[in-house]
Amino acid sequence: MKLDEKSKSIKVDLTKLHPAIDIPETLSHLTGKFIKQIKKDEVVFTDGTSIDLTNIDYKIVKPLIWW
Repeated sequence: MKLDEKSKSIKVDLTKLHPAIDIPETLSHLTGKFIKQIKKDEVVFTDGTSIDLTNIDYKIVKPLIWW
């Protein structure tokens, strides 16, 4: 995790947890949503929402970090 004081955001690099992690699949399980499309820097779910893989909100992955 990396805290950006200027933008008041937290950057999370999930590959630090495990080098071969399937990030879109992990996000699908954490959110309970089905994947529609996986792009280079984004995963799109069947409900129309998407997550930027280069700027993942720490609140989504919090269960993985603070267990």
